[in-house]
Amino acid sequence: VSGKSAFAVLASLLVLGGCGGSVDSTTVSGKITYRSQPLANGIVTFYPESGHPISSGIDSAGTYTANVPAGKYRVAVQGPSIQVPEGWKEGDPPPPPPKIVLPPEYSERARTKLQLTVAEDGGPQAENFDLK
Repeated sequence: VSGKSAFAVLASLLVLGGCGGSVDSTTVSGKITYRSQPLANGIVTFYPESGHPISSGIDSAGTYTANVPAGKYRVAVQGPSIQVPEGWKEGDPPPPPPKIVLPPEYSERARTKLQLTVAEDGGPQAENFDLK
C-alpha cells in the first residue's frame, strides 16, 4: 500500500468512525495552516464537553470537512503521519519521520488552545485554524 493510499484509508476510517451520520450535525469545513502554510495530510479532532470525539482527515491542500453536532469543542490537530515512499518494501530503511511536529498547544487534547463552537442552526459552518 502506498503512503497516499494508506493515509486515504486512515482518514476515511476516522471520518466514518467519528461522524456517525447524525441528523443533528452541522457540516464544518475549513483550512488548517501552520506557520502560514497549508498543513497537509494531518488529522483534526473535535473533542466535545461530553460524548465521543469526531475526527477528520486533512487533505493535501490543508482543508478538512466534518459533520459535527452543535456544541462547544476543544480542537486538536496532528501533523502529517510518516509517509511511506512509493515502492517501499519490507527490509528497506524506515521512512523518515514527518518534518512537521506540532506543539502540544495544538496537538494534545489536554493542552490545546484551539476551540470551536458549532451553532445550532445546522447550516454549514466555515472554521479555519491558523497555527503559529
